[in-house]
Amino acid sequence: MTRPRVAVVVVAAGSGTRLGADEPKAFVLLDRETMLRHALRGVLAARPAQVVVVAPAGREDDARRAAVRADEALSAVVVVVGYFIRRSARREKEEERNRKR
Repeated sequence: MTRPRVAVVVVAAGSGTRLGADEPKAFVLLDRETMLRHALRGVLAARPAQVVVVAPAGREDDARRAAVRADEALSAVVVVVGYFIRRSARREKEEERNRKR
């Protein structure tokens, strides 16, 4: 049986606001590695045909470094720039409540 070719999109463009971080959550350290690197290791273990990482504008190089550390060959990973989209009113209220805690 032929294995299906699958591509994965990793959206690493979150602001980190709800996490209480001063930087996008993909670049927050967890056990001395970025959350993005942890996610990419898991994704790459499934051996997808391609991985597209959507990184915040200005953090593309950080995303590429995380990708290289997750997959030394960097054979399947492409980094593209994502832009924040205006949050919904519900999400803005939720974030405001979290900031007041």
